[in-house]
Order: sequence, then C-alpha cells, then structure tokens
Amino acid sequence: TAGLVDGLGYAGFAPNAAVQSLEASLARPADVSPGANGRIEVGLEPGSAWQYSGGGYAILQLLIEEVSGESFEGYMQRVVFQPLGMGRSSYNWTAAEGSALATFYDADSKPATHYRFAAVAAASLYTSASDLARFIQAQVPGKNGEPIGRGVLAPALVNESRMHQSSARTSGASERFCTPPTRQVASSSVTTATTRLRSIRLHVSTRPQATAS
Repeated sequence: TAGLVDGLGYAGFAPNAAVQSLEASLARPADVSPGANGRIEVGLEPGSAWQYSGGGYAILQLLIEEVSGESFEGYMQRVVFQPLGMGRSSYNWTAAEGSALATFYDADSKPATHYRFAAVAAASLYTSASDLARFIQAQVPGKNGEPIGRGVLAPALVNESRMHQSSARTSGASERFCTPPTRQVASSSVTTATTRLRSIRLHVSTRPQATAS
C-alpha cells in the first residue's frame, strides 16, 4: 500500500557470478527478468490500493539494515527465526553449512539453476516445511494458550496482515503477508538511517497506474 510499483521480476545471478550490491540493485537492477524495465516507481497514491512490489521489499531490507546496524540475515535470525525456533531458516544459504537443499525445478519439471539475489528479502528465504509451519502457527493462538505472535510478532500487525486489501491489479480482494518487527523503532533512528538511502534515486511517476477491470 506504499504506492511503489515495479516491473522487476528479479531473475537472479547465476552460480559463481558476482551478486550486485543492494544499493546498486535499487538504483538499476542487473538481474531484471526479460521484458521488465527494472524501474521502481511511485505509481499509486500511497494507501489507495495494495500491489506487490519486489522493489518495496528491497527498500525495507535496506531500512532494516540501516536502522538495526545488522545484516538483514542477522536481524531476521535474532528477531524472528531464533525466537520462533526456526533453526533451518536463512536468507544466506551456503553449501559449507551442510544443510540439505532441495533440487530446483523449472516449468518443464527439469532441474533448474540455483540463482542468488541481491534483494534477499524479496526472493531468498531458505526454509523447511517444519520451520514454515512454526511461523504460521505463531500467527494463531497456541493449543496450550500461547498468544498470537508468541511474543515475537506483534499481534496487531499479525491481524492486519490478514486483512483484505483493495488491489491495484484486480477488483477483488487480495492477500498479503508481512514479517512485522516486535518493537517500534524510534523516529530519530529512522531519520539518521539515510547514509545508503541517499545514494539511491527512485523514479517517481505522477500518474497512477491503470487498474485492471
């Protein structure tokens, strides 16, 4: 609902290829899918409608790193994964860690390439079925009276993530999911977290995108 739109469709970087920095990716991604323009734009009036934006998640990733002073991976491990017992979840998988990784398949059911991404918040969560179940279970009351969020996810934001949103792509209801932090960040911290953001120039459109009928 922030009004950001993009035609990215991150294609990722092939094995052994250098992965672009997050700042460079936000300015002009090098792994844009064929036919996409790769521009992150403000194309909708903020708050007017919901539309998924991979670039929006990339910006959130950068903000979290700037405000927390940690890598996105480190922050998510400390604030979400470890407290929820998600020991097999990561945004930074490496073969050296020894974790088994499922084979990737393409649309023709053939083994596919394992690509890497600069925008890990949008495209690089490695997890197991049991860990994902733990995350989903944390969004409802536990069988032994555990509260929604388990003290990790804010209950109000968990409930908000389930709300139907007016979509910019369809006339019907849409679903969205979020990974909200457990605590608010002081506005002064957000104000000072601009060192890397200032180097990124987003394209701003004054004309909202046409909505699908």
